Amino acid sequence: MVKLILKIFHSVFIGEITFLQMVPSVFLRWNDKQISLILESESLKTLVFGGEVFPKIILQYQRSKNLSIFNIYGITEVSCWATLHKITDETFESMIPLGACLDDTVLKVDKENDENEILEGGEIFIGSSTRICHIDDENPKKLTGTIYRATGDIGKVNEKGVFFIARKNKIIKRFGQKINLGTIENIIFDMTGLINKCVWSQEHNKLLNFIVVEGKFDPEYKKKMLDKIRVKVTSLLPENSIPDFMEVIEKLPLTSHGKVDEKSLEKLYSSIQLTENCNFVEVFSELWSKYVGISAGDLDRYKEYKFFETGGSSIKALQLLSEFKEVTNSDYPDQLLTAIFEKRYMDCLECFHNFTLKRQSSHENLQHIYEKRIKVDEDTMSIMWKYDLKACVDGTPLVFENENEVYIAVGAFSHIFVVLDEQGSEIYKETFPDAIEGQPLQSNQRNTIFVGCFDGAMYCINFICKETVWKYKTGDRIKSGPTYCRSKTAIVFGSYDKVAYCLSENGYEIWKTTLDGSITSNPTVDIKLEKIFITTVSGSCFCLKECDGTVRWRYTYQHPIFSSPCLSSDKTQVLCCDVKGTVFSLVVETGHLLWSFKTNNFIFSSPVLLEDCVTFGSIDKHIYFLKILPDGCELVAKTELDSRITSTSCIIQQNDKVFVVVACNSGKVSIIDSESHYVISSVQLPNEVFSSPVFYRDKIYIGCRDNNIYCLSIG
Repeated sequence: MVKLILKIFHSVFIGEITFLQMVPSVFLRWNDKQISLILESESLKTLVFGGEVFPKIILQYQRSKNLSIFNIYGITEVSCWATLHKITDETFESMIPLGACLDDTVLKVDKENDENEILEGGEIFIGSSTRICHIDDENPKKLTGTIYRATGDIGKVNEKGVFFIARKNKIIKRFGQKINLGTIENIIFDMTGLINKCVWSQEHNKLLNFIVVEGKFDPEYKKKMLDKIRVKVTSLLPENSIPDFMEVIEKLPLTSHGKVDEKSLEKLYSSIQLTENCNFVEVFSELWSKYVGISAGDLDRYKEYKFFETGGSSIKALQLLSEFKEVTNSDYPDQLLTAIFEKRYMDCLECFHNFTLKRQSSHENLQHIYEKRIKVDEDTMSIMWKYDLKACVDGTPLVFENENEVYIAVGAFSHIFVVLDEQGSEIYKETFPDAIEGQPLQSNQRNTIFVGCFDGAMYCINFICKETVWKYKTGDRIKSGPTYCRSKTAIVFGSYDKVAYCLSENGYEIWKTTLDGSITSNPTVDIKLEKIFITTVSGSCFCLKECDGTVRWRYTYQHPIFSSPCLSSDKTQVLCCDVKGTVFSLVVETGHLLWSFKTNNFIFSSPVLLEDCVTFGSIDKHIYFLKILPDGCELVAKTELDSRITSTSCIIQQNDKVFVVVACNSGKVSIIDSESHYVISSVQLPNEVFSSPVFYRDKIYIGCRDNNIYCLSIG
């Protein structure tokens, strides 16, 4: 390819070629000097780019007044080229349109049945009644009128024409949002002036970015350059668009067709690994600076700050730890998982004191696994209605009755909180000061609801009178859902300020107890035993006295706990799941560890009691079924689904049958038979799901990251 490019250069510059048509990736293989010579050549009259996105960087060069540059677009199925646009001064700083259609050719952007509304476009189709290439076994006699061919490209239309947005396969879903890899490339180019390429690695589940910088440079210079670029990228791109990996390369590899070879770039990423002799502290520090968007040289200034105080989040923390394992081929120190959520940067570095290489185990450590794969016998689920809350709905809805009517209450990241009737019609709507993610609770008054908000307040609202009855302010965000205690005369909940609160129904503080970490889970209350069980991000499970909040016992495990605890059917065991993937049981009376069961991946899902079993989901795409024994547990089965599971399941009991409703992050909601452990029905929602499903009267209610709350019928 290099020799061919040099031959073309000599042909253009020495042979005085007047017309040149090229794929942009091939043209950009020339260096700056060669590109300048070509564009300023007096012999070259016409330069045409096609086959890829028009290279806007070309417009930064000086060019001959006699040179005309065109953007050309089309597909082979409609005799190759279909549109042509001449570059003018007016298009110098704007998007480049596809241009006017050639003779007997039409262009349309079809939004119907297209999933790219978030990008304000649809798929581009090219049509013609004469310029038709027959595909496979098509019968030419049946091809009458204008025949449209799909391009596989997403475009949008305005008064200036049709504009290319991205290839359909360059639009991916990441963290619940659709992102355009081409847009990320453009933002990085506008920021740095450097050609770059984004690649989504399905194998590694990572977003890769390769930046082209010509010439040789030493590793230290390269490191500083990448550090500066990362800081800029992190500050300008939304969280779901920040690359997991960035690398500087001299040239983009090309395929035999002259287009960027993304497989070679993915292989390059796989080959860049740190050796066993790597400095773990240095790797961790670089990753910390990468994910919070701080220059590595400035980290000492932030050594007394926590990860979340410098721009981190739960997702970024887990990404950091996952990448640490990947690049070092070693597990991280056990105490680091808790430290990154609760402690300062300097405290996290202490976790590496006397730390030695811990090779990751490649074999499965679960014994006697009875595994079921997806087996959908019938598709009886359907969407009855949906309601748009204008932003992601990750919270679990509350479904309740009031005066024989069914209502659904839920909040969203848009700050909107609504109460809907059974048909999805709006009964109450209020915009709160911040996001709402915790599950609400209906009060004994029936027409009032308790709901926590990210502004740090617990609210009591009357959805009939449409008024706020009272609010109680804590010291930080509230994600924990309130639970009734003290014979249903009070509520208990936790806050990110590490405090468990008990309030009367009138909003008066009864007691508050400071624990050892932030509380994101819902408390579990045993009214008969007058005990409250609550978990913290620091990895502890507390048992509190219901009357005054006194700590009866505390058990601290190794890793953070985001899920809520549950009690065994005989009320003798309290079951918890830590984020690292361990389910453990504690004796209700003493808090002593009874048994533990380790999975192979993270757990955010809360355990749910299923007769004498407990079920929970995992990031490893499985739903587990554990039988609870007096002094241990037994893995009954695990069912493989199509993607990660972070939400909590719910139980359906119909006649003598018991079913489990599971929502995967992919947006698929499935019903599993608790006896056969097979999926018997499922439905696919349009976007990712982190909300937990709720079943009530033959219907399932669940939030989705397409901004809607859904009502599903199970027929």
